[in-house]
Amino acid sequence: MRLLLESQQQQNGRVTVALEKIAASGSQVKQGNVSDFRRLQPTVFTGEESHLVAEKWLVDRVNLLVAARVS
Repeated sequence: MRLLLESQQQQNGRVTVALEKIAASGSQVKQGNVSDFRRLQPTVFTGEESHLVAEKWLVDRVNLLVAARVS
């Protein structure tokens, strides 16, 4: 469980950095694709039984998709 939390914290840091880069660019940004999403190194769902862990994983995926500009 500790490794999962550490992994999610690292991923949150990558999302924050990606969102900051998008905001700093200030220019028209192109539409992202799956390759852009995969470059953010999303974690793999491990099948945790906890609903909170599953929901957190899903929210993180949505945030990564937004950061990668994938519609």
